Amino acid sequence: MRSRSALLSILCIIALLVAPLSCRGKMPTSDWPDTMAGRWMRDFMAAVNDEDAAAMHRFILDHYSDQYLAETPIEELLARQLAMKREMPSIEAGSITSTGEYKVSIVMRHLQFGIFLKQTLELDPEPPHDAKPFQEELIEAPGGEPSVEIGEWETLEELIAQVREGTGAPALAVAVVRGDEVIDRAIVGSRRVDVDEPATIEDRFHIGSVTKSFTSMMIAVLVERGKLKWEMTIGEVLADLPMREEYRAVTLEQLVQHRGGLQPFPTGGEFADAKTLPSRPPQEGRLALVKQVLQDEPIAEPGTSMNYSNAGYVVATTMAERVTGASWEVMIKSLVFEPLGLESAQLGWPATAEAPHQPWGHGGAPPDLQPHEPGTIFNFDLTTYLAPSGDVNCNITDLAEYALAHLQGLSGADGALSSASIVRLHTPPELDEAGAGYAAGWGIARTESGRPEHWHSGSGGSFFAVVSIYPEDDLAIVVLTNYGLPAEASLYQMMQAIYERLADT
Repeated sequence: MRSRSALLSILCIIALLVAPLSCRGKMPTSDWPDTMAGRWMRDFMAAVNDEDAAAMHRFILDHYSDQYLAETPIEELLARQLAMKREMPSIEAGSITSTGEYKVSIVMRHLQFGIFLKQTLELDPEPPHDAKPFQEELIEAPGGEPSVEIGEWETLEELIAQVREGTGAPALAVAVVRGDEVIDRAIVGSRRVDVDEPATIEDRFHIGSVTKSFTSMMIAVLVERGKLKWEMTIGEVLADLPMREEYRAVTLEQLVQHRGGLQPFPTGGEFADAKTLPSRPPQEGRLALVKQVLQDEPIAEPGTSMNYSNAGYVVATTMAERVTGASWEVMIKSLVFEPLGLESAQLGWPATAEAPHQPWGHGGAPPDLQPHEPGTIFNFDLTTYLAPSGDVNCNITDLAEYALAHLQGLSGADGALSSASIVRLHTPPELDEAGAGYAAGWGIARTESGRPEHWHSGSGGSFFAVVSIYPEDDLAIVVLTNYGLPAEASLYQMMQAIYERLADT
């Protein structure tokens, strides 16, 4: 089983320095090198730490030129920085490295996602030495990715108990599909680390960006029913909206294949901006977001390459809503959940303030895991803005049934969706030399033996989900946990152990 990029797993990665967060303790102000870039960062972090909001205003006036502020008004810059500082979760700062007079980097651990980010500031070497956009890089944890040593195991429950203990995940659920049925499933652990409340096989977990494959399946159903066409363009369906000319020819299919050229969204201030959009009804919020992103500069020439974008799925959904008159919330239930019999599938986070007895998400790292209370900032309010990209929850059995529907479709069987449509959803416009690519809500890769693997993972930071389908082996494996990305490598080791035991039998 191949190495997978955590970038595809994360629903959104926050640009920590472009829009600073409220911090765990204080951000460093004394350890920066005595260079121009180091002094810039020292002053910046002092403003971040200052409880007086005017400190950031003073920093901006002192460190950005009039020309820069003419292009990016101070009100916009200040609003983004202060909104994120006020609302977002904590981070821990690590090592600082300097590269000459004009460049400096810091490694930080995001306590919600449990991931490590390297943030780099580079100043223009020419006066007035304005700051260039911060560079952000997802990096491995210091010392490399954690992994577990898997010993002997007879049952699925024995295997996942080993992995849960090795990763420190509060709860871990796994199911295996073979042929036309779910042949095994198991769950171990607790709903939250601070309460003795065992997880059950019926418990629901947030699946993050695995939701994208649900949304693309919903659109495929509408295509089969003649409501939509894959070739429909943004300019054709949303002709009344202001947009950059580059986006007008982007098709519905290109959007769900991440080939629309749209910005990833949300990063940094973009998420803060989204908070100002209409919140209800959801269709209005999504439409307002679409108006915003269609006027942003493309990240790449539309239609030419795959660039992962949560915003692309929101635009595709808005096209479907415009043509049908129905909301995504209604269509995902009537066209996907109900036909597949996914009785546990719901929108949003599993636990709520009104119904807390479901798995809670967790951040941090063992032994200091932090349960994320329902209704807090750790549970992104995605219902309005990004739900079609990543806001479904369900139990392990229903996620396995969902994988089964796709496995059977890839094997030639018609179901809620025809086999031809399932195959189209799983067929990338192109593959690289290693046989990898991205289709419509599904990544395509190769196992170590060269067989195809169709997969998607998802995490909003608090939970982690993986669906992997192996068509030539007539096999699928699905995984759910109420812990984030730090357990990722170990979960793939576990899936590899299951695959090796079953693939050739």
